[in-house]
Amino acid sequence: ISSRILFIAEGMLGDLLVMTPAIRAMKSAFPQSSISILIFQRRPYLRNLQPTYFNESPTGGAAAIFLKNPSVSEILEVDLDSLRRLGWWSRTKAEVSIFTRLRRKHFDTVVLAPRDRFVVWAYASGAKIRVGQRRQVYHQFLTHKPDIHKSNAGSIKYYSNL
Repeated sequence: ISSRILFIAEGMLGDLLVMTPAIRAMKSAFPQSSISILIFQRRPYLRNLQPTYFNESPTGGAAAIFLKNPSVSEILEVDLDSLRRLGWWSRTKAEVSIFTRLRRKHFDTVVLAPRDRFVVWAYASGAKIRVGQRRQVYHQFLTHKPDIHKSNAGSIKYYSNL
């Protein structure tokens, strides 16, 4: 039984909203679990501010929809625009730093949106169970690969079936 579950998702409001039934179902199936959400956010309008690559307690943007969700214990956020503005070496060091912080959280299970990069992040988290769709580039890093595709099922069914 999983005690620490991480969902990885795009930071688009619609994607996060349709993920809500799957999060509720996961919490119902594992009531003692702690569920975290890792949101990959794009905030080009914040370019002039000090970049924060990894935020462990975001309160604004699309993350706000989970603030009062009783099924969600923790919200984490990666600012993709800040990472992308870095040079190759600086970006690599920043991502390794984020991977290290994720590993310290000791996630047992990761459920991810269908993005190739998310598979790498799930693997880097150190979770023993990594669930994502079978038809993606780095599927060999997944431990559970349902034969479901987001474009065939729609977002709500995709996350619920995972």
